[in-house]
Amino acid sequence: MNILEQIRTVRECKNLSQEQMAKKLNMTTGNYSKLERGESGMNVDKLAEIAKVFGMDLKTLLSVEGKMPVYQIPDNQSPISQSPPMFHSSYYYVAGDAEVEKLMSQIKHQNELLAEKQAQIHQQNEQIQTLKNQVAMAQEMIALLKLSQAK
Repeated sequence: MNILEQIRTVRECKNLSQEQMAKKLNMTTGNYSKLERGESGMNVDKLAEIAKVFGMDLKTLLSVEGKMPVYQIPDNQSPISQSPPMFHSSYYYVAGDAEVEKLMSQIKHQNELLAEKQAQIHQQNEQIQTLKNQVAMAQEMIALLKLSQAK
């Protein structure tokens, strides 16, 4: 992800339009749009201004690369009861290929264990049903025995 994509990503995560950004940066919307598309030059001072609009320092803006936004709703808030809900966004590192592979392997292992447990539960349910059938047959036999003894 290049810096222009990072700026667009952060702008969108902060729910800012290009028009709002342009206004905050004392630019026309057209000039801001060109800046974000890379059609006009970007300098460090402009990057610092953009970072300030985002409420972060330049180092933080530049470190957004390789991260993705994660939205969090505080426990004491319900997105339904708020109008609009108060979302907080943070940036967390996206896992690398090795980490993703490790997690996928762990998920596969957990799914295998789950499948084994489900098979055991199924087998136990069959055993329970067999025992219920045996109890019912035994109760019938006892009833028949009592009937035959009563005659």
